[in-house]
Amino acid sequence: MKGTVPIALTQVDFHAGFLEIGVPLMRLAQPKIARFSLACAALALAACGGHGGGALPAGVSSTGTSSAGSMSLSKGLTAASSLATTPPTPTITEYAVPSTDSQVAGITVGPDGALWFAEGNPGGGTRSSIGRIPVTGAPITEYSAGISVGSTPYGITTGPDGTLWFTEYDGNRLARITVTGSVSEFPALPNSRSTPELLKTGPDGNVWFTEYSDANAGQGRIGRMTPGGVLSEYPDGDGPYDITTGSDGRMWFTESQPTSNAMAAITTGATPTQTRYPLPTADASPNNVALGLDGNIWFTECYSNIVGKITPSGTITEYPLPTANSCPNGIALGPDGNFYVAEFQTNAITRVVPNGASAPTMTEFTLPTAANGPLLITAGPDGSMWFTESSTAKIGKMSLNLPTPSPGPSPVASSTPGPGCGSGGDKDGKGQCPTPTPGPGCGKGDKDDKRQCPVPTPTPNGCDQHGQGGGNDNHQSDKDSKHADKDGHRNDGHGDGGDNNQCGNH
Repeated sequence: MKGTVPIALTQVDFHAGFLEIGVPLMRLAQPKIARFSLACAALALAACGGHGGGALPAGVSSTGTSSAGSMSLSKGLTAASSLATTPPTPTITEYAVPSTDSQVAGITVGPDGALWFAEGNPGGGTRSSIGRIPVTGAPITEYSAGISVGSTPYGITTGPDGTLWFTEYDGNRLARITVTGSVSEFPALPNSRSTPELLKTGPDGNVWFTEYSDANAGQGRIGRMTPGGVLSEYPDGDGPYDITTGSDGRMWFTESQPTSNAMAAITTGATPTQTRYPLPTADASPNNVALGLDGNIWFTECYSNIVGKITPSGTITEYPLPTANSCPNGIALGPDGNFYVAEFQTNAITRVVPNGASAPTMTEFTLPTAANGPLLITAGPDGSMWFTESSTAKIGKMSLNLPTPSPGPSPVASSTPGPGCGSGGDKDGKGQCPTPTPGPGCGKGDKDDKRQCPVPTPTPNGCDQHGQGGGNDNHQSDKDSKHADKDGHRNDGHGDGGDNNQCGNH
């Protein structure tokens, strides 16, 4: 224990990440749900074209305004983004959860395309449920049947079996829920106070999770559970908190206790091995993690007010946030290739625009409701960033207002032979192929796949009379004071493959 938290917080409830003034607490840290897998990162890259190059201007002005409900605001719009243009100003909307006594934590995208989140009411409360909100914002549905009362659901992720897996922090177990609301709980973990936090599906098809073990200093663990419920645990000192898959196939996680204060990685084979990477800044309290398009793991440091990145080889770089004592927690990769960070203390979401070896550009966006404790964040299927507001029982949506790409000009077909023809047909997609020689496989078309057919009758769309070709296929403040904890321990169609009206004999 190191005394009181060196930041001023105004929340009254000190359990599950809400601090009471004057309470000697150690940490404030939250889970990050729905971290991007490599597949998701690749999707974002394909959609956005990657990061823009060149040096980016730094600095944040203070021009934000606020109002209730939905709003559009910014604390300084920076002149850089991964789209190589000035990023649009996001629009922020908040949705109240029906159970106003809940403290919302983890959030992720479910198999049904809706956002799913965990609700608890730690410290003796009875609220234990999983919530669902569609991208339209309504209706919000809460499921509590089958979840042990007082178990405090906390982290949540989509599992390898098409269900949503979640941790029960006070229930000391993992559980899962189907998209229809059917819940099944696994047996309690062997350690009576494992305090499972956050979880992700690994490249091995199993669910990996952290056991913070705040009541057993030095007894933290990394857990792995198969879809069938077979459990394996691996000792990790104290304070493992968030976890995700790295570009190297290892599971990367934060070690947030002061005695650890490191990033770490574990292999996913039959006999996993762990490697620790101590942070340059002492007592930084690393919280949440996300995989970037650059192949690095980006993470937040609550105590040191830093966003950091670590390469697969272990090189760490740290970047201070614009506002002091913001206590960054959840971090997620957006569809624009930038990161979005939930700042618990400054009540804001910060956009972090990577800039290669140079420092990223950061812009803060203040939330409509004051002191709502933004906790965890994820990218939604609608292109928005969704996050939990743990102090006010709300779900927030940040619409990025990204521009819609303009379609390019349609190419004009030509009868001049081009380099993509020959025996293979129109491989270069320019619709330029020589007249084929009739062969035995013709008739109604090239059934023997030798592309030896009579010259087809042209049609207005550039295709042959059989319709072949021309396919236009142009996608915490956590519960104990990392929780601000009570005991001071924190913590296609067919055709030419997408080329308009360009047909050889396919």
